[in-house]
Amino acid sequence: KATETLDEYTHKPPLHEEVYKAITPIYEKLTSDDLLTRCIGGFTQNSNESFNATVWSMAPKVTSSGK
Repeated sequence: KATETLDEYTHKPPLHEEVYKAITPIYEKLTSDDLLTRCIGGFTQNSNESFNATVWSMAPKVTSSGK
């Protein structure tokens, strides 16, 4: 039972040190202010997704083109 030993308890690391070192730079880049400010307005659609949305709005998948 824990009896006033919270200050002495140490958690096991959630990730191996090698994994932590490998993903930390990626995490830092993905959470940079420069990158995140581009997503503030919710305009995160890339040009390929925009093109596909345009194509499917003109030729929906539910419309049959057969005879």
